[in-house]
Amino acid sequence: MASKIHTFGCSFTYGQGFPDSLGVGSEYPQSKYAWPSLLKELVDQEVVNHSWCGASGLYILRAIYQKQSEFAQGDTIIVQWPFITRWSVITGENLNDIFNMTPGTSHVPGTPDWEMYSTHFSNTRHEVEMFCMLSQSVSNFCKSNNLRYMQRIYSHLDLRDIRAYKPEWYNIKHPHIALNSCLEDNHHRRLNKLLDADIGHLPDYHLNEGAHKYWALSIHNELKRDDT
Repeated sequence: MASKIHTFGCSFTYGQGFPDSLGVGSEYPQSKYAWPSLLKELVDQEVVNHSWCGASGLYILRAIYQKQSEFAQGDTIIVQWPFITRWSVITGENLNDIFNMTPGTSHVPGTPDWEMYSTHFSNTRHEVEMFCMLSQSVSNFCKSNNLRYMQRIYSHLDLRDIRAYKPEWYNIKHPHIALNSCLEDNHHRRLNKLLDADIGHLPDYHLNEGAHKYWALSIHNELKRDDT
């Protein structure tokens, strides 16, 4: 049986907002313009997109454990980590019984209040420590189940903080950032040259086809390097 690639992430990996995926739910499948679909065109493997809009790092870790029966030895797990400021509260047994909190979102009656949580828990060192625990947990899970693990992170600002506050026990390589320092003009020009495509007005690359193409190509290149 051929190995599979399983991708996990938030709305960026889901492709929410593209013409074929304008909302959330089964009637809005993952977009054909998102990087997992583009990656599928580059590899001779099935690519399964397990992402969900608004997913936090905690959601992703929980999803990996809940979907472990779908993995086979030799499969690849690719995680697109969302902003490390995104938190979740588990509210039930099912995977989607989780409230994903994002700074600045309106309070929904009957759900946890972001401001209440952020007063006690939102600081850079805490956020990095939490990210490292989630990332290391996925790495350990993959090693124990003979799965290949690759990770990307959505924000180069988060990567900067991870490098600054990474605890000593975090012993896996830093996640790649496919659009590294995209706020700077020189990197913008470099990406355009690499892709031979117009990426648009960075850093607003959430729905940018060039950005998704770049992610697919960079992941494909890493897969090829690992196979040699």
